[in-house]
Amino acid sequence: MAIRFPETYPEARAQFRDLAAGVRGIWHSVVLEARPLEGFPDLTVDWLYAVPSEARRQLLVATTGLHGIEGYVGMGALQLLMQEFLPRFDPRVTGVLLIHALNPWGMMHRQKTNAANVDLNRNFVLGEAYPTDFNADYAALHALFAPSQPVRQRDLGLPRFFLTLVRALRQFPAARVQEAFLIGQYRHADGIYYGGTTLAEELQLLLQLLRPRLDEYERVTYLEMHTGYGPRYQMSLVHSPQEPRNNHELAMQFDYPLVVRTEPGAFYAIRGDVVDGLISLARSEAPRTRFYGATFEFGTLGDSLFSKTRSMQAMALANQLRHYGAASVSVREEVQRRFEALYAPRATSWQEKASADAQRAFEGILRAEGFL
Repeated sequence: MAIRFPETYPEARAQFRDLAAGVRGIWHSVVLEARPLEGFPDLTVDWLYAVPSEARRQLLVATTGLHGIEGYVGMGALQLLMQEFLPRFDPRVTGVLLIHALNPWGMMHRQKTNAANVDLNRNFVLGEAYPTDFNADYAALHALFAPSQPVRQRDLGLPRFFLTLVRALRQFPAARVQEAFLIGQYRHADGIYYGGTTLAEELQLLLQLLRPRLDEYERVTYLEMHTGYGPRYQMSLVHSPQEPRNNHELAMQFDYPLVVRTEPGAFYAIRGDVVDGLISLARSEAPRTRFYGATFEFGTLGDSLFSKTRSMQAMALANQLRHYGAASVSVREEVQRRFEALYAPRATSWQEKASADAQRAFEGILRAEGFL
């Protein structure tokens, strides 16, 4: 089927609510609700919960827009799930919880973080204080990666950003520089991958929706939609280091060619990761429930050294633009164009391959996990 990737937040929200009408024809009991963000009455997190009629055997949870701007591709994947796969479920024993735009502010404003500059996938820290002393390497590199001045024309050049990396490499090995940039930090609110100091309201809502249901079902499958990292024309299926099956086993069971996990090497480590946190939560609060979680990561610019450098530069420039502005309109537009290319590609060939990858991953996972 042809997937329609929305281009605006209102369009995506309307698309989700329209598709929900079709789900009502499959399940006897379907709840469609929305909650506005505090201080932003026009920006809502929307969700659909379809309740099985006979027994709560299995629950599929799928979310989009945890990283706001990534929700446009995410909504395309959700459309595929709702139209192609939900009609094949058994509504007597299968529940479905679909959450659209966990970060509606970021989606509306085409940002990755929320209104407080918090990266929600570094914010999911449960049962402990937020570690302000975590990632000391980033603290040492903050001034390099997040300069406190407007973006200028000369900042757009990739050679200039290479010089920034060279300065960073004088302090730390390459692997430590990459980890410092990506893993998350909790001290610099104007910095990159800032994890905040308290659990964000968007994730409080996620817990309110999911936590009571962890113990109600025999198995829960949780899928997140992301964009940005990995090969340009091959979606990565990303798992927590806590997943007991190795990558080869998962690839065979799901019939999917690229399976990685959030640790150095094929992917990268993350502190405050939602999937990782939910696995820990399920083990402690619902030990009898079989919980499986994964992320669909649709690669955009590519995974070569050159592409990774472009990605880092696009992130750094967008963060600088958000906090300190740009020296001209043309510089602002160029920074935003690069950010869009990193997280919401519009090329038809890319979108068609992303749709095909999502189709294959959904088919493999849902069949192996007992939904089909």
